[in-house]
Amino acid sequence: MAGIMKTRVYKHAYGERIALVFPHYDANAHRVLKDNIAWPAFQWDKDEKVWSIERNSHAIHKSCEVLRDLGYDVKDIAANADNL
Repeated sequence: MAGIMKTRVYKHAYGERIALVFPHYDANAHRVLKDNIAWPAFQWDKDEKVWSIERNSHAIHKSCEVLRDLGYDVKDIAANADNL
């Protein structure tokens, strides 16, 4: 397993976003997410210093799919869909 993903929800100028807290630096995961989830649904937030996704069902489900395929435990990301 690549590790356990953690998240935190934060306010952004255009709405709420979910910070993706990686257990370690993973350039491949960042690239694959960028290739599969268009901006602004997935983006680097320079103020928060995190990769993040929009807080909506599409971004949550797609990031779970991509990261699960890369071997990550995505339960914390998926739990964000329960609160929409």
